[in-house]
Amino acid sequence: MTTRARAIGPALLAGVLLAALPPAAAIAQPGHAERVEHHDATSPPSRGPVNALVTIELFFVPGVSTRAQNVRKLEALQAKHPSRIRLIYRVVSSGGSIMLPSALLEAHAQGKFFETLDAINSRTSTLNKASILELAGRLGLDTHRVAAAMAHGPDALAENKARLDRFHRQAPDVLFNGVPLERPFNSADDNSLDAAYRTTLDRAEDLLDRGADPDTLAEAFVQQALAAVDTEVQPSGATDDDVDAEPADPPLATPPLALAGLPSLGRPDAALPIVLLCSPVSMVCRSSIDHAREVQRLYPDLVRVVWAPWYDVARADAVDLGLLSDAALCAEVVGTASNSDGEEASSSGWRWVTAVLDATLARHGRKVPAVDTIDAVAHALHVDERAFADCRASSAGAAVERIAAARHSGVRGAPTLAVGGRLYLRGLPDSASLQRLVEAELAPGILGELAPTWARPKLPETSSR
Repeated sequence: MTTRARAIGPALLAGVLLAALPPAAAIAQPGHAERVEHHDATSPPSRGPVNALVTIELFFVPGVSTRAQNVRKLEALQAKHPSRIRLIYRVVSSGGSIMLPSALLEAHAQGKFFETLDAINSRTSTLNKASILELAGRLGLDTHRVAAAMAHGPDALAENKARLDRFHRQAPDVLFNGVPLERPFNSADDNSLDAAYRTTLDRAEDLLDRGADPDTLAEAFVQQALAAVDTEVQPSGATDDDVDAEPADPPLATPPLALAGLPSLGRPDAALPIVLLCSPVSMVCRSSIDHAREVQRLYPDLVRVVWAPWYDVARADAVDLGLLSDAALCAEVVGTASNSDGEEASSSGWRWVTAVLDATLARHGRKVPAVDTIDAVAHALHVDERAFADCRASSAGAAVERIAAARHSGVRGAPTLAVGGRLYLRGLPDSASLQRLVEAELAPGILGELAPTWARPKLPETSSR
């Protein structure tokens, strides 16, 4: 090595080594930790860890001054216990208006929920479509996606509404691990919210001490709350037939009702069928279907509604009712090419039944021959004429056989509802009554499988701690 090489070599080597080191190694800096929130567009907007011992669900309709004082108190409570509380924002709509709630949920999908919520709250006037899109553009949101969401409404909007309805509550409201406050949420103060948190935390820690899985703790509390159902209902509603000597307790259908081949709404493998036996042209039947639809909406994966024909075979118009009922059973077999009721989970026969009831309602009591109704509905639902005619010819009288079998099982009049195999011979007055019966049937198994067996506690209004 030459003298020049020996003189330059160490300096060059030091420079190469220094350049190879990362900047932090070259110049030491004090370390720090920075928390980065993970955004999951498929989960609801929230603050706090998903495995928090206390989950607070806030159901609200977005609008001017959405985050009122009581909502900010919840946010302050979560900030006070950031590792123990998860605050979930569940957006719902009100009065059929879905534009602003849908836009807010789309903002969440694009990662800007809280910025959008703050911008909405800062407004002093009601937002219309144009002003919502202007606000979205100013926040850097994809306005085409926002407009599409406002037009159709995201699935989460309906899911949040169904979730709130399951608890028999209305927005704005709040649930602590599935348990509502005893006092109205709008009047909750710091003491009641803090007491609710402490009570919920104690229950969570007690469950953990008993060996509960921390990963399913929040859902276990929700299932426990849903399992504590008041089954006291008024066991009768409007009827088409008089039922004499109705038993005090709903009897079991013995033998069980045969459901194969009947029109239905919901998944075929749903855990609980609600069987509705009624006339194909009865407006009382129509209202009972509406009640059952509402409950099926709340539990779409667990509940199936089944229609079965029932009418007095000795009445003057029994022949027409038999033709209409047989046609419904054939529509279930042959199929339809039109989903007229807009319910994707409905069978062909269910669409037929609802279409006939709609046609009957539209006539305002005017009598129309059954064959005319059948032809009109078959045309509207695009039923295969030849297959439909062959089915009706080969299965004439099928409805009468169904009615005879139902009578043997204990059915006496219409409408009769069967829930959990029990016959409510005078129907039920409203969807809330039916909902409680359904929840009572689901609670011991599906709704309650994660829940402890003790009764649901009530959260105190004030804290003594």
